[in-house]
Amino acid sequence: MFDWIRNFTESKKSEKDADKKQHIVNTGIGLSINDSVNQSTQEAMVKYAKPETYDRSLLDGTAKQRIKVEAFSSGQPVYDPYTGAELELRRRDAIMKYGDDYAAHLAEGDHKVPLKELYEEHKGDAFLELDNIKKEANSKDNLAIISRKTNNAKRARTNQEFAEDKDYLAEKGIHLTKAGKKRMISDGKRAKAAIESKLNQRAFSNALETGHHAGLQTAGYAGTSAATISTIMNVKAVLSGEKDVREALIDTAKDTGKGAATGYVMGGGLTVASKLMCSSSSPLLQSLGKANVPAQVVTGIMVAGGVLRQYAKGEISTEECMLSLGQRGVSMATASYGAAVGQIMIPIPVVGAAIGAM
Repeated sequence: MFDWIRNFTESKKSEKDADKKQHIVNTGIGLSINDSVNQSTQEAMVKYAKPETYDRSLLDGTAKQRIKVEAFSSGQPVYDPYTGAELELRRRDAIMKYGDDYAAHLAEGDHKVPLKELYEEHKGDAFLELDNIKKEANSKDNLAIISRKTNNAKRARTNQEFAEDKDYLAEKGIHLTKAGKKRMISDGKRAKAAIESKLNQRAFSNALETGHHAGLQTAGYAGTSAATISTIMNVKAVLSGEKDVREALIDTAKDTGKGAATGYVMGGGLTVASKLMCSSSSPLLQSLGKANVPAQVVTGIMVAGGVLRQYAKGEISTEECMLSLGQRGVSMATASYGAAVGQIMIPIPVVGAAIGAM
């Protein structure tokens, strides 16, 4: 009977030691995830930053000139699709042929969907770069060859706004054909749909890429942190005779793998979530994202989750639960300070912080 009691006591002590070790490893992993996600989110904020105020020079490029040259490269006559006027590539040719009315026959490239409209609609998109918007704004889907006179009058208006404003057209002396008016409106709608589709695909792809990059970075941090802490604790266990070398190596490998896997999943997902919050129109969500709240919540769950599970199963009382949560909260706070000091004392990326945290 005494042997059974001794074995039971030793078993409970072993379980308690294992729980304590896992808590320490989880704390290290959680701190690594928190720091890495914060870093990845800041990198994403810089990558996808766009000026608040529209500046045409940021989006306009050489595409209009290029598509104009291509239109005349076949040697066949080129016509304004909306007025029906024959167009000339060079200004001098238009002047020689049409005199004072040359602007109605000089070819220019036009954006079917205005650059300003595209910019205002997508400047707040969380996972679109400025170059992504510029590329689609100047794609063939959005370019048409029209006369300078029509282009100068159209300016930043949409095709539909321009085509349906009879008074403005009359004021500017623009004569759209009946078919040209319908075509202008439909061209604008088709261009808008094509651009929106491509930008949505690009944003989704960018989000996946950002999450993957953040996941890999966080996996490295969390795996290294877990490996460092687990190695130190297992070396201690081997020296004290609690484990043999083989058991220690297996245990360290498991902790490292778990840390890396958890880091990849959490790092990618939390970075994407934080970036979305930072780009939200809600000031509250913006503040939460910039404060790295999602990662902090997950870190807290990693550290306190075991206690909460025990409480939910009825294994510990309310008083024991509150006490354990308080102890883990204190250990989390001190581990954070220790990580900062450890990184300064041991300037090896992640390793110094892991040792300090432990």
